[in-house]
Amino acid sequence: MNQYSRQALVGSIGHSHISLAIADIDALTIENFALLDTDDFTNPIDAIARYLASTPSRPDLVGLAVDGVVERDVARMSRPAWSITSEDIKAATGASTVCFVQEIEAMARMLPTLSDDDVVALDANEIDPVAPKLLVVAGTGFSTASLVHSHGRWVTTTSLAGGLAFQARSGDEFNIEQAFAGQPHISLDAVFSGSGLEALYRGMTAARGEQDERLRASQITERAFLGESEVAMEAVELIATWLARAVSDLAALFDARGGVYLAGGLCASLVPVLATPRFEKAFREKGSLQPYLSSLPVMVIKLGADVALRGAAIALSANMAQP
Repeated sequence: MNQYSRQALVGSIGHSHISLAIADIDALTIENFALLDTDDFTNPIDAIARYLASTPSRPDLVGLAVDGVVERDVARMSRPAWSITSEDIKAATGASTVCFVQEIEAMARMLPTLSDDDVVALDANEIDPVAPKLLVVAGTGFSTASLVHSHGRWVTTTSLAGGLAFQARSGDEFNIEQAFAGQPHISLDAVFSGSGLEALYRGMTAARGEQDERLRASQITERAFLGESEVAMEAVELIATWLARAVSDLAALFDARGGVYLAGGLCASLVPVLATPRFEKAFREKGSLQPYLSSLPVMVIKLGADVALRGAAIALSANMAQP
């Protein structure tokens, strides 16, 4: 960055982590990156204050992607129950301009600018540069956004797809109700998350009469890919298959010829099984839709791509351009 660049404090405030950095909102470069645990703070202002105390920069611009609801100058989260106003941020940072954006929207805004280094391609299909794009994020929960090119610009639309019911298949697959016993409504949000993988693993372990070790999602995937646990591998392969089916439905719904982008901690951890014929078959086998689905480019966004931070920078720049 140089003295003429437009520097901004950008951040991503989520249920588990808070990411903060200094960005050039024109070049979309990131410096002085910091990753903090959300549980270490009683409110996001304290996290921002700690970060600013450790960096020599104190930009006059702030862009924050929040995993919650954004209403003009107020952002609200449910986990944890935080409410932040632009005046709070201005008081803590001394900034004159503050922009909030929903995290899923910030990530979607980044899709057209992603490079090959930012993603893991799951096929060799060509991306239509102006066709609709679909973003699916699976980590602490399940959320989606679409990006449509209209009148020379990209328009972002978010959805409440995470609340949709998980469509289980009968037959030789594991019965999802054994993992989510007592829940009348099993949502995509519940299944396609780290806690969803943990519940699936516990249910499969119990069905086999094996001891429940209460493993975390990261431990389950590690044991699976190291070949240390057969049931862990089965759980990982099954949730990847289910994810493929759910995502292909959404891809058809949004006509995602511009690319299907998978993001979030769960998707990133599942790359070894997503990049297999098993996932491809589950994604594409949809009767008359198979030729269409077979043509869609599917990729996983790498965790190090900083999409939420750079998306917050894009949203800030766009907000400043408005009259």
